[in-house]
Amino acid sequence: MKENKPWLDHYPSTVPKTIDPDKYGNLIELYEECFNRYRMHPMSICMGVTHTYDDVDKASLAVAAWLQAQGLPKGSLVALMMPNVPQYLPIMIGILRAGYVCTPINPLYTGRELRHQLNDSGAQIIFIVDNFAQALEQVVDETSINRIVLSKMGDMMGLKGMLVNTMIRQVKRLVPKYILTILFGRSNA
Repeated sequence: MKENKPWLDHYPSTVPKTIDPDKYGNLIELYEECFNRYRMHPMSICMGVTHTYDDVDKASLAVAAWLQAQGLPKGSLVALMMPNVPQYLPIMIGILRAGYVCTPINPLYTGRELRHQLNDSGAQIIFIVDNFAQALEQVVDETSINRIVLSKMGDMMGLKGMLVNTMIRQVKRLVPKYILTILFGRSNA
């Protein structure tokens, strides 16, 4: 009996109708194949700023190296609280490359919701965009977080990113005041 999958008729001839789920042992093998195969091709474009597979590869390796230097046991959870910004992908891949588990956190979580996820996961490190640092400030002392890596929306956008950060902070005032003891970044006190 033929399976009813009408969408397959719309696949380009170069796209296989099935995949081999055992081709890769893990997600990192897939990413590394893509990094090698498409090194100079665009991997992401945000607000007109393009990052190649090579850019993301190098940034994720730097994240992985830093994380491993923190001395967490393999398999530890690392929190990632960011919207869809250019730094999200290399951080997520870096967490996985380092041998850790990434726990993505909705950046719109309230302090209470954030506390619950951080405590439930046991994450000790969090990567967070400064727009959402106020929620973390409310609960960080009630969690196992001991390293905070703070980012800004415009990071990884070069000169355009500086303009984006200025607009977000100074003109639109979308970064609430917060005070955090952090490893990277600056407090907004």
